[in-house]
Amino acid sequence: MLYLLALLALRINADDACNGKYTDQASCDADSACTWCKAAAVPSSCFEVANAKKLPAGVFQCDSKSFVEEIEDEASYMFQFLQWYRQHSKVYTRSSFGKRYMTFKKNLKFINSHNGKNSSIKLALNEFADMTNEEFNTQMKGYKQIKRDYIRSKNVIKADPNAQVPTSVDWTSQGAVTPVKNQGQCGSCWAFSTTGSVEGINYITNGNLVSLSEQELVDCAGTFGNMGCNGGLMDYGFEYAAKDGLCTESAYPYKAQDGTCQSSSCTAAVTIKGYQDVDSDSEQALMQAVAQQPVSVAIEADQSVFQFYSSGVMDSSSCGTQLDHGVLVVGYGETDGKQYWKVKNSWGSSWGMDGYILLGRGSGGAGICGILSEPSYPTM
Repeated sequence: MLYLLALLALRINADDACNGKYTDQASCDADSACTWCKAAAVPSSCFEVANAKKLPAGVFQCDSKSFVEEIEDEASYMFQFLQWYRQHSKVYTRSSFGKRYMTFKKNLKFINSHNGKNSSIKLALNEFADMTNEEFNTQMKGYKQIKRDYIRSKNVIKADPNAQVPTSVDWTSQGAVTPVKNQGQCGSCWAFSTTGSVEGINYITNGNLVSLSEQELVDCAGTFGNMGCNGGLMDYGFEYAAKDGLCTESAYPYKAQDGTCQSSSCTAAVTIKGYQDVDSDSEQALMQAVAQQPVSVAIEADQSVFQFYSSGVMDSSSCGTQLDHGVLVVGYGETDGKQYWKVKNSWGSSWGMDGYILLGRGSGGAGICGILSEPSYPTM
């Protein structure tokens, strides 16, 4: 009898989309299409709800919810969705409402499942909760990694083995960082990282914190190798700023779309001399650079945990090192025994820790999310 039960379970498992996808009960139950089934005769497994109903009820105990419970769960998801919908002033067409709700529901389940595990970070709903991870990656990044090892080697600064650096740095508390901005659905992260670095060194050098124009870089820096909302590099942005300077944000406001260059209609408020690349894969070199000014870096930010990051030190190497997003390192330090880099993002203040993320420090190699791979900063 036990042999037959085992064969039955194995046969159903072979054609079951949930089996193998989830190996623990919490993850299995978080997916509404799956349910966790226990039995004394065979190992407990995750099954599709339809397949679970084929198992002998007297032998397998499954966590399938009753119809009333499913209705109550759906009502709860819809209530949370409508609250979030109003909070973020979302507007959908009638045909897209259902798709956005189902995406929101899937993302909320992912967030709840993650937060139920032992992780160094917490996730939360934000304005991106109605976007699939694929949509988010297409619209919200824009760093175009180009192999420039030779060029960087001619412009790189290496760590000084005798240099002493502070145990912690935070340029936001020293007035060198403008409020968090939002790139919108335009792959212009490189432009925001560029302006952030230039704003920082301008404040440190001249004592004036001036918000500079990302839209000018989007519209005008194409001849330096950038592609506006389709991506670019901070080093190319620095090259533009060294040649033509940058107008203020108010004189050349951001529109989150490609446009015709209008730099002739405003006067450059800040001009830099050039830029310096920081030695790759060197934590000491980046610490020395950040100790003197905010520094532009590229990271990999295409995982769902990054999309919904809310708090904590992200110290897992699982985020990868395939650079796709430009951000700004504004400091470093340690909290609860975890070393971190403080990073300013360009996804608005509703994302992360009021627009910031703490990335783990001290992991070696390319660093968490590749943060040590291609740092650079402007010079004055």
